[in-house]
Amino acid sequence: MRKERDQMSNPVSSTTVSTEEQKTPGRMKDMLIYPLSEVAGGTYEAYFATYLSLLMTTVYKFSVTLSGVLESLQAIVIWVTQPFFGLLIDRYTFRKSKYVPWFIIFGVGCGLAYILVFTIPLFTSEPTKLAVPVACLIIIASICAAGGDQVGLNIYAVVAKVEKDRAFIASCAKFGRDSMKVILGFSFPLMLAAFTNIFGQAVKAWALTALILAGVAIIAYIFVAVWVAGSQVEKEQFAAKSANKAKKKVDLKLTVMSIITNRALLVAFVATVLSKMFFFFHIMGGAFFWKFYMGNFTMMAAFSTAFSLSAIIGALCMPTFVKLVKDTKRTYVIAFLIQFAIYLVAMLLISPSAPIQTIAVLSCASFFNGVTDSLIMSLFAGATDYAKWKYGTCELGLTMACYSLGIRIGLVCSIAARTAVLAAGGFDSKALAAGAAVPAGVMSALFNMNTLYPAILCIIITIVVMLLYPVNDKRLIEMRAEVKAREAMAE
Repeated sequence: MRKERDQMSNPVSSTTVSTEEQKTPGRMKDMLIYPLSEVAGGTYEAYFATYLSLLMTTVYKFSVTLSGVLESLQAIVIWVTQPFFGLLIDRYTFRKSKYVPWFIIFGVGCGLAYILVFTIPLFTSEPTKLAVPVACLIIIASICAAGGDQVGLNIYAVVAKVEKDRAFIASCAKFGRDSMKVILGFSFPLMLAAFTNIFGQAVKAWALTALILAGVAIIAYIFVAVWVAGSQVEKEQFAAKSANKAKKKVDLKLTVMSIITNRALLVAFVATVLSKMFFFFHIMGGAFFWKFYMGNFTMMAAFSTAFSLSAIIGALCMPTFVKLVKDTKRTYVIAFLIQFAIYLVAMLLISPSAPIQTIAVLSCASFFNGVTDSLIMSLFAGATDYAKWKYGTCELGLTMACYSLGIRIGLVCSIAARTAVLAAGGFDSKALAAGAAVPAGVMSALFNMNTLYPAILCIIITIVVMLLYPVNDKRLIEMRAEVKAREAMAE
């Protein structure tokens, strides 16, 4: 009784004990599940999703508009299905497992669908007529990508309970995801060039690269499934199946209201959409930038490596920045202000005649993007605490689905903006493939997408988060204490 009174009078100490419990070997294994799943998923993102637009304009020879539509379809499908998977994975348990089958189903399914997209041109002399089957395969790959991403996020939401653990897992996830981008960003252009020289056909080079990399991703997902099978969170969540059935169900209307009126969640969502817009200008549009603006596609290997490696270092340095600033929200805002300043400098330094200088300045921006990209997950996790404190709801999977949803909407907006400005600038895939000069409008659009537009978005994000995100680290601790007190009284 005395111990209970002490915990009631000092709820922060309870939080500390909970944090210490998560440092056991079993908890550490749990905390690495999401980062490992991001390593596996990072292969799909770094090659298949990143280079899909270039494949469609150079191999399928689709127009830039059709390519943009199909690329947007990929993001929209994930956008629509992600919240559904958030609820499904939370609430459905297989007969003998909770999370393991999801990783295998989604990881293998995504790889097989992407293999078909990248190898179909081998079997036809007119790939320009294959828009419909390509669209169907993209839908299948996107559904699997959404599911594979969401199962990792659900586990993150269950395992990460306090700021320290959230920051650690998010930093490791960023490291894993961008490590694959470093490896593939460096190796893909070299592999493509080597296979093209060997076979004499780009179409065969794209297909063989897809087979190799999809095989790597599938093996990585199977490894994650094996890792999860022996984890503590898998055992606990599976054992909780019967207990969950006996719990009182939260009213669906209250759940929906806790999502759409959760100010912390909405602000984090908007920040994710805007930040991912310019991030995808660099990543998804990077092939266009280096091929048509810089005029040196082979340098993209160096750019992708430096850009992603800088983000990894930024993610690893993120906990140090938080310690120095002493608050997650303030660190996030300051990092975006620094990115804003870097992009202003980039407007003066980026030039086709200075590729090393261009890589250096964009990598500086990527370093601080690594900081903010890791911190945003903590803001979303904070929104779950806010919802529990304000509404008494705890839909972890659905809330974290909004994180991925923000990424996908940011991707759709980025693709739409890129497609619109390139089309307005006179981008003609067939003419450019035949060796025509790059129009001045296309050159201007590619420059702005890597300098001016990111600068504008950075300052908007800074203002929105600084003024509207309703909680900081100190307030989150107070809210958790209030929730614990209410739960103790209810018992």
